Amino acid sequence: MVFANRNRDFHYRNDGFLTPEYWLSSTGRVALKVRTDGSNRAGILNYCEDSIIVTQDGVIQGMPALRQFFKSSMENCFPAGTKWESVYTQIYGEMAYTVWKAESELCVAPFGTDTFIIRNGKIIQQSFAGIIEKKD
Repeated sequence: MVFANRNRDFHYRNDGFLTPEYWLSSTGRVALKVRTDGSNRAGILNYCEDSIIVTQDGVIQGMPALRQFFKSSMENCFPAGTKWESVYTQIYGEMAYTVWKAESELCVAPFGTDTFIIRNGKIIQQSFAGIIEKKD
């Protein structure tokens, strides 16, 4: 993945927690690996027990619901071998915004966007929207 902010200094804040810049630089690559090998274990560790994801289909809240959401996404749209491309990333304070696209043998996503609120090294809130089309 290529990040717009790849030349920034990634470091810990004074309180010892990772900055959003560092979180994205390190876990962005982890998320790509997670998505490509079809596993979601490492990705789910980036969330906390009361994290929420707001999507165009509703709100997903709590670890059990998040696990199911990622499992379903990997199995039904983005299995191992999915090709991901980061189009744009912007970071401001605790907020990180990214635009991406992806294609697998099951789906094509010409546009996807996520906004993350990252606090104490964990995603506490995320929004997602995208165009995901099933292949015939």
